[in-house]
Amino acid sequence: MASEKVRVEDLIDLLEHESPLDPLSQSALKKKLDSLHRSHHSLAVPLSDSKRARIERKAAYKLASQSATQWDEIVAINAKAPQLDLRQVERQDASL
Repeated sequence: MASEKVRVEDLIDLLEHESPLDPLSQSALKKKLDSLHRSHHSLAVPLSDSKRARIERKAAYKLASQSATQWDEIVAINAKAPQLDLRQVERQDASL
């Protein structure tokens, strides 16, 4: 019983034959059911695990690459410097 689907036609038949509703609300409900039946709106099928994982990896990569770009300038300066002074980094970290 739980696996049986309810069809719009079944609901409309119930309304026409056994409904205690007044005729105005009955016709309004029938029109609404007809419009729902014609629209065929349904939920999309969930993504497969592999596609979902790929989308999550792309999003994680994008966030990681954005946070990594903050270090580009510092890396370029350190690459050009003849000698690194790591004490400056310690002072910057202490001030944070």
